Amino acid sequence: WVGLCIVGGVLLGKIAPGLANTLDGISIRVNGAPVLTPVTIVALLLTLVLLFSFKGETILGNPLTILWISIPLFLQTVLIFVIGYGAGKVLKLRYEDAAPAAMIGASNHFEVAIATAVMLFGLSSGAALATVVGVLIEVPVMLMLVGICKRTSGWFEANA
Repeated sequence: WVGLCIVGGVLLGKIAPGLANTLDGISIRVNGAPVLTPVTIVALLLTLVLLFSFKGETILGNPLTILWISIPLFLQTVLIFVIGYGAGKVLKLRYEDAAPAAMIGASNHFEVAIATAVMLFGLSSGAALATVVGVLIEVPVMLMLVGICKRTSGWFEANA
């Protein structure tokens, strides 16, 4: 699905470059200001607030369940980061390329997972719970990985 979107974007850029520039990717602009960006941020935050309010009791009442969901998410995120960051080093990428590539690869894109879980299974589903726990885990783990990137930036050549 993602590949289809990328191919569609490339084809749009080749076939109708003026239209592609007008659309500015997928951002809609009015008088030079992005219109949908603030709306999407507010919608995501509202979704998280609703999910946390619906799942707060479950999260506090089932710490072992939350732990069992958290452990594989933590391991997966760190492992994918290590693979991506290590591959960047082996491929002699610049730090400015290797760090974001590893971070993007390690991200679980829970905003998409939350939307999918809620639409398919509802707010009270186990899938929605897993995505809420995912957000709770991913944010501090990604901050930890940013710290690792910053401390190891010297591992990469300045001009690769």
